[in-house]
Amino acid sequence: MTTSNIDSVPESLECVLNCYSHPSYDKADKIVFRRAGQYASAEYSYVAHRQIDLMILSHLDNAIVRSAGEKIGKMGGLQAMQGVYYALVALMTESLEYSLEKRDMSEECARTGMEAVKVAVSQAWNGVHAWVD
Repeated sequence: MTTSNIDSVPESLECVLNCYSHPSYDKADKIVFRRAGQYASAEYSYVAHRQIDLMILSHLDNAIVRSAGEKIGKMGGLQAMQGVYYALVALMTESLEYSLEKRDMSEECARTGMEAVKVAVSQAWNGVHAWVD
């Protein structure tokens, strides 16, 4: 199993994870539809919402992220995992934009932190239901 290589940007990753607003399921579903479209919204369920929260609350612990991918994959295979990945990116982007507007973080921190989130999830999901990092 591949482990996440996020050690090179720990400060920006923590900054990004700490800014996540943990919206309610209804609010998150609207954000996903608006930012990621119908495909991601169709795959976004309460279970997916909970798995995203668990991944972020664990600060992207590799085992928890992988377990979330496996649970999402069991619900709908690779298609569900892709939709939930896009939903995660949409939700994180929404939180980051709000933090940037409030000037709670720098653009560089947001950019490198968001990239670290994508890499960590993709690496943890590598091999789950045909997910390829």
